[in-house]
Amino acid sequence: MKTLRYSILAMALTAVLTLSAQSLVLTDTNGRLLRYDVDQLDSISFTSDNPALTLWRTDGTTDTWFFADATLKQMQDATEVGDEELYKFRGDKAQSALYYSSNFVNRELIDIQKYMSSSSYSSSSHMGKHFTNCHKATAEELEWLADPNKLPAEVEGFKKWSAKRVVLYPFGKPMPADCNQHSIGDCNTISTLADMAYLYPRFIQSIIRQEGTMKFYVKMFDPDGNRIEVAVNNKILCDSNGNVVQVTGKKSVITWCTILEKAIAKWLYVYKPDTGLGGFGAEGMTPMFTGDGRSFAISPGTVSATNLARFVNTCLRHGLIVNGGFNKGNLPLGNHETITAHGHSFLLANDDDALFAIRNPWGQGSDDHVMQCMDDGVVPPTIDLRIISPGIAALYFDTPLEPYTPPKW
Repeated sequence: MKTLRYSILAMALTAVLTLSAQSLVLTDTNGRLLRYDVDQLDSISFTSDNPALTLWRTDGTTDTWFFADATLKQMQDATEVGDEELYKFRGDKAQSALYYSSNFVNRELIDIQKYMSSSSYSSSSHMGKHFTNCHKATAEELEWLADPNKLPAEVEGFKKWSAKRVVLYPFGKPMPADCNQHSIGDCNTISTLADMAYLYPRFIQSIIRQEGTMKFYVKMFDPDGNRIEVAVNNKILCDSNGNVVQVTGKKSVITWCTILEKAIAKWLYVYKPDTGLGGFGAEGMTPMFTGDGRSFAISPGTVSATNLARFVNTCLRHGLIVNGGFNKGNLPLGNHETITAHGHSFLLANDDDALFAIRNPWGQGSDDHVMQCMDDGVVPPTIDLRIISPGIAALYFDTPLEPYTPPKW
């Protein structure tokens, strides 16, 4: 148990704040969920002057957040982080450790709400509705997750694990080009990991700790939103001929993406044993790393090409994950074509005439399978989107966001 020095005064907030034994969760004025590890904080102070919240880190640096709203929250003092919550709000939100808005899009996109469908928001868990009925891990299972040499007996029908050389960041930092799908049908997972590499490369580096050449420790969240560490080794899933079936980088290099995919496989083995790597959408994977389960979909044909571009580009520039696909295949798109029932990453275009860019996680071609989407009246109406809240990754958003230029390999 860690003791934090802090004082709390009455203040005007649009946000709701929670501090558990693992982390502090803050929802900002745009409804974006932010999370800080308690171990990285020394003290917290509130002032009612602006009002403002200041987080004092153990390394001496601070983050200050300013708020403006008419809602007055009275918060009670506490002296230490307990097993449940640090403090409770008085009034109608008393004893509520988890409470935040279901809307996380920027105010520039207020009109996007009328197009929203298939939300993964849950009023009972910040991990979202896909994590509300998961298995509760036993002490033995938690030990299994923390042991890098413990592996699932079988993943997606493959049982052979072979030791491989791992180069976490072959291009110096995480990039979408590190994420190239092979024989496992987890396109949603791989394309979303590519999204995260595009938006938050430093976040990916922050959650992977390497020991030597064979052990990797990954920071994740359990289904209840508690921090856990999942450990994996350098043994990679292969077919009976020894060919790697997991995601790899270019030239079959084993990268950070391979390591995270393996950590997800271990996580599922314990918490969702009936769900395979290919058994869920993009929004079913991101909370494992970001701690935030909020997302919504936009169905094909419901938005004009102009608004589609505005939604995608504005969301990206504000650090929201944009994933999606097509409901009609074999349509020419750049140097490639559309594929149905397949997850794709959405990126800023590097062609001024394009609406945006879309990357297929197959990663084929010298263009890294990146397709510039034009307003041709054919492809845009077939596009479906999944907009995903970044959670803790928002703290690592690289701004200003630039169009994706594939590296040379």
